[in-house]
Amino acid sequence: MKKLNKYSLTFLVLAVLLLSSSISCGQTESTSEDSFSTHINEEWEYSIEYPSYWTVETTETSKLDLLLPPGYKGFVSIYIFENPPGPVDSMAQSWMATMAMATPRENITQLENKMMHDKWDWYLSYEFTMTEYGEELFRGEAFFKRTVASLYKIEVVGEKEKYDLYPFDRIVESFTLLTK
Repeated sequence: MKKLNKYSLTFLVLAVLLLSSSISCGQTESTSEDSFSTHINEEWEYSIEYPSYWTVETTETSKLDLLLPPGYKGFVSIYIFENPPGPVDSMAQSWMATMAMATPRENITQLENKMMHDKWDWYLSYEFTMTEYGEELFRGEAFFKRTVASLYKIEVVGEKEKYDLYPFDRIVESFTLLTK
């Protein structure tokens, strides 16, 4: 009986150590906030990565996909302009003017407006307020990519104070045009 109790006690101690080490190991593994999923839009031939805990909303025409984080006032939108009528810089300026007139964004201040020489053709950055959030300042960036038949615009928006907490750089960098 003493041997059984000694073995039982040893087993119990080992079980507790094993359980506690597996719990602490779980803390170093990727959390759901660290993992990313891939959204593929086959109709418009692109893919983009986003945090797995965000939601994706696609319009019926699938020209607009929204990536939305829970509990934040930010978003990523992907919009496709079919057969754009002009060069990418004109389209970017036109979009900026439309945004100023036709959205609830107010006090828009353009920060940057420039040609890019990497995977993007044009870049805009800006700050604005929205009436529904009082005087809270938001930051936005828009990236434009022109192909023969389409213009892709990715816009990232978040509260200015929390902007750097969003993984916007990784999301934008992951955007890939698919080839058939």
